[in-house]
This record gives sequence, C-alpha cells and structure tokens, in this order.
Amino acid sequence: NMEITASACGEQSITAISGDVSLQNIKGTSLNARNTSGEIIIGDALYSENVLCHTVSGEIQFTGLDSEMLEFLSTSGDVSGNLLSPKNFIVDTNSGYASFPPSDESAGTCHCHAGPAGPGRAGCPPPPPLIAGGLSP
Repeated sequence: NMEITASACGEQSITAISGDVSLQNIKGTSLNARNTSGEIIIGDALYSENVLCHTVSGEIQFTGLDSEMLEFLSTSGDVSGNLLSPKNFIVDTNSGYASFPPSDESAGTCHCHAGPAGPGRAGCPPPPPLIAGGLSP
C-alpha cells in the first residue's frame, strides 16, 4: 500500500501494481494515478489542472476532490465520490448504473467510465455547499 498525506506539489505521477493508493490533504497542479489491482482513494485534494485515475481491477473513491478536468476509468471496479464544484459530466458504463448530479456545461469536465469486465457502478452526489474558510481551489 502507498499513502501520501498533507502534501503541496506540482505534478504527481503514481503507478502501483498491487495494493491501495491513498492520497489525503493534497494541493497540486495535476495527478496521474494508475493501479493494476488495488483501489485509488483520494480525500480533500485540490489540483489546479487535471486528475487522471485509472484502475484495472480496483475501485476509485474520492471525497472533497476538485480540479478543472477529471477522468476516472475503472475496468472492473466502482467509481464513487463527491466533488467540491459542479462539473460537465461525461459518463459511460457498460453494465451497472450511473448516478450523477445535473451537468453544468460551463464548468470543468468530469469523464467517468466504469468498465466492461465488471459490475461497473459510477456515481457522484451533488457538490456540497461551499463554506467560508473551507477548502477553495
């Protein structure tokens, strides 16, 4: 397992073969996280440009995440979480279900694909209201 906590960085690139990848309390420019057979878990993270998360047989979970562009791809696992701001959602599931709030076409893009080999569930609840003094991009 790999865990990164409380970090300020530019670009992050993380590749794992097995085990979970956990990123907590991160501020950065971009994230490219790939995992073959484990989960990608992101909490309270702000990236100014993009977030790309790809798994083959693991779930992608996120809370308090935001970036201008997000892409989540899981071949056989679920994708779930909540974002800090509205997005233009592009969702593709080959089986299972997808649940997302209404898209905002003027916002950044969130592309989510839950894959052909598994149950393929994908979902994001609406973003929470912004709180003064809280995280902001």
